[in-house]
Amino acid sequence: MKLQNTNLCELWCKIYLVILLLSMNLLWFQPTTVASALGNETDHLALLKIKESITNDPHEVMSSWKDSIHFCNWQGVTCSLRHQRVTTLNLKWNNLGGSISPYIGNLTFLRFIYLHNNSFTGNITQEVGHLFRLQHLNLIRNKLGGEIQINLSCCSELRIVDFVVYSLIGQNNQSLDLWLSLLCLILV
Repeated sequence: MKLQNTNLCELWCKIYLVILLLSMNLLWFQPTTVASALGNETDHLALLKIKESITNDPHEVMSSWKDSIHFCNWQGVTCSLRHQRVTTLNLKWNNLGGSISPYIGNLTFLRFIYLHNNSFTGNITQEVGHLFRLQHLNLIRNKLGGEIQINLSCCSELRIVDFVVYSLIGQNNQSLDLWLSLLCLILV
């Protein structure tokens, strides 16, 4: 009986060692894969938070945004082929209501935001200013208002900004106007 217990113990030790070595191999030799998987989860969670901030969805656009479908296949979401990171958020013309979630700033690979022709209210979240890869921001024909607290100076790739100012006020208006003027000069 003791001989069988010893053999069983040795077997479990060997299995544990193999699992440990495989885990170390995964972490050591493929760091980009692990980092990519972590980035994927960040994007996934950010999109779920964005969905939570949408209070009106008359066309049921958000119905595809569920865990049984990979988020890169959700309506309005485009991901990069290599790393499966969100590069485009295209929810235009859907009559979506609610606010623009600050979690949009966690989509660090985002290049294009198309949220025009909806009914988003509230402030333009300042976290948009953290998206340094952002090239196009379109928020036109929404009901955004309040104080401008967005700093787009970190968005060095930004080429097109579209939003109508309804009742946007704030301390940064002059710097925003100057920045947008310079942006227009660069584009012309």
